[in-house]
Amino acid sequence: MKNKNVEIIKLDASKFGVEKSRAKEMESAFIPMIIWLKEKENEFNEIVKKSKNGIDAVVCSEAKRLRLQYVKSRTSVDDVHKTGKQEVLLLGRAWDGLKNQYLYITNQKEEDLQKIEKHFEILEQEKKTKLKAERETALAPFQIETEFIQLGEMSEQVWNNYFQGVKLQHENKIAAEAKAETDRIAAEEAGAAERERIRIENENLRKENETKEKQLAEERKASEAKAKKVQKDAEAKLKTEKDAKAKLERELKTKTDAEAKQKADAEARAEAELNKGDTDKVKDLITDLTALKTKYIFKSKKNKKMYENVGVLLEKITTFINLKN
Repeated sequence: MKNKNVEIIKLDASKFGVEKSRAKEMESAFIPMIIWLKEKENEFNEIVKKSKNGIDAVVCSEAKRLRLQYVKSRTSVDDVHKTGKQEVLLLGRAWDGLKNQYLYITNQKEEDLQKIEKHFEILEQEKKTKLKAERETALAPFQIETEFIQLGEMSEQVWNNYFQGVKLQHENKIAAEAKAETDRIAAEEAGAAERERIRIENENLRKENETKEKQLAEERKASEAKAKKVQKDAEAKLKTEKDAKAKLERELKTKTDAEAKQKADAEARAEAELNKGDTDKVKDLITDLTALKTKYIFKSKKNKKMYENVGVLLEKITTFINLKN
C-alpha cells in the first residue's frame, strides 16, 4: 500500500484549448475539495500506519469511516463537473481532466482504506479458501465432484460427518467391487471344475466302452471257437454213432429206469406236499426264493447289475409274504 501526497490539481490550458484565466477559474472550483483532501491526509496516513502495525476491529472501523468520507467527497465532484461541462465540449474535457485527477487520488485512497476496513473479511475469506483447498485434497482419493459443495463454509463437525460418510461410502463401494470380483473368480473356477469333471467322466465312459467292445469281441471269438468245437464234436459223434448205438441203448434203458424212479419220487413228493400244511409251504416258498438270490453267478457287469435288481425284487417279495402271514 502506497501513501501519496496530495498535490494541487492543475489544468494544462494549452492541452484543452482553454485560456489561462479560465483555467485558473476552473481550478479554483476544486479548491474547497483540495483543502479537504489536505485536511484528511494526516488522518489517512495515520490509519495506514496503524494497519502496518496490526489490524484490529478499531482500525477496520476507522478505515471504513474515512473511506465513506472520501466517497462523499468524490460524489460531490459530480455537481461541479456537471455545471462546468455544460459550457462547451472542450471545457467539458477540461473538467473531465480535473475530475479524473481527483478521482485517481480518492480511488486509490478508497482502495487502501477498504483493504484495511475489510481486513478480517479478507482473512476469513482466505481462511475459507484455504480450508476449501485442504478439504478438496482430502476428498480427491474418493473422486467426489466438489464444484457445488460449500466445503469452506462447513463447520468442523459438519465437515467431519460429511468426510466420514464419503469415506464409508467409498469403502463400501470397494468392498462390493472386491466381492463381485471374488464371486466372478469363484464362478469361473466352478465352471472350470465342472468342465474338468465332465471331461474325466467322458474319458471314463470312452474307456469303459472300449473295454466292453473288447469283451464282446472276445466273447464272439470264444463263441465261434465253441461253435467250431461243437461242429467237430458232432462230426466225431456221427462217425462213432454206430459204435455207440449199443451203448446208447443201454443208457436209454438206464435213463428210462431213472426217469421212472424220478417220476415215482416226484409223485411221492407231490403226495407229501399235499399232506403238508400252508404254513410249512410258505416257509418252503421263502426258502426257495432266498436261495434264488445266490444260486447264479454272472460275469458281465450288465448281468451282475440285473441279478442285483432281481435280488432286491426277491427281497421285496419275501417281505410281502411275511407281512401277509
